[in-house]
Amino acid sequence: MVDTNGHFNKLLVVKINEDFQVSGRMIDRKDLPKRDGRYLRVRWGDLPTPK
Repeated sequence: MVDTNGHFNKLLVVKINEDFQVSGRMIDRKDLPKRDGRYLRVRWGDLPTPK
């Protein structure tokens, strides 16, 4: 859950699987999915593919 009311340019989303392997993606705020309201739920599958 992300509070989009704050000031930030990038967001680091971290995924930890059942084997405790860690993956992360840093995305620009402008690339976040559009939303209504203050909060945004970010799911790994909704993120843009890495460049």
